[in-house]
Amino acid sequence: MSARPASLVLAHATVENEDVNVDALVGTYRNTETPFHPRSRRELERLLDGYELEEPGLVYAPERPWENPALSGFHAAVARL
Repeated sequence: MSARPASLVLAHATVENEDVNVDALVGTYRNTETPFHPRSRRELERLLDGYELEEPGLVYAPERPWENPALSGFHAAVARL
């Protein structure tokens, strides 16, 4: 098991945005070297367990001041251990 980093920036695809066709994205990436595996907010919260999230916490990427609004199918967070 590898050590957890002291801080991280997370941007991860989600299955919860109704405006994003997740099935089409998964299908597009299915036969590539970089498979696409979207996760729910609950799954991402478990991944971030033990980290102190910076404001505004785990939100859709466009709600982060440094993100591109086109990434609305992603959750994003900045966290410290």
